[in-house]
Amino acid sequence: MPCLLPFIALSESLSATPLKIGEKFIYDIDVGGVYSGTATMEVAGRTQRSGVDCLVLRSTAESAAWISAFFPVKDVITSHWDPVRRRTMWNEKNLREGNYFRFYRVAFDYAVGQAHWYEKRYSGNRPRGKTGGPQRQAVWEERSGTTWMLPDQFQDMLSAVYFARTHSEQARAGQSFILDVYDELKLTELKMHIHQKEELTLEVNET
Repeated sequence: MPCLLPFIALSESLSATPLKIGEKFIYDIDVGGVYSGTATMEVAGRTQRSGVDCLVLRSTAESAAWISAFFPVKDVITSHWDPVRRRTMWNEKNLREGNYFRFYRVAFDYAVGQAHWYEKRYSGNRPRGKTGGPQRQAVWEERSGTTWMLPDQFQDMLSAVYFARTHSEQARAGQSFILDVYDELKLTELKMHIHQKEELTLEVNET
């Protein structure tokens, strides 16, 4: 997918620190050479989670106006990430894709190795080949639960990207490494491969 990185804004001065509050990347999403939407990734601020100082990481994806006219997409994913221990503390997804809606939230308790999650979803998209509004039988479904016996170090899908950026020893071109990732109510292994390094010319706004 061709992407553009036209803008970055920093609320703190530049330094060698990989992550800075206010950093924001804006991507154009192209499908077959046609502009189809916009995505962003940002370090949005700071917060506390279970007494731990965390960075607020956020990604968004939104369809272009011509797609939104018949299949609107607006996804927001947020993570609260401990930059000292470099692990996720909390993760939330708020997804809208056509007539599919999903709200998902999970908080991690490393002291007892548990993830406490909640989700609410509405699956109203019609099967392929059918047109019109949402399916009549579609209803909101709600559930919650706990995942047990988790390790003391893992990421969510969003924080895994930022973990890779801060892992200088493993961020060399040609290297691969495996991360434990908690996503979709389970722990899995994610293999990350560093293809190459690139230099970008960025606009910087310091306030």
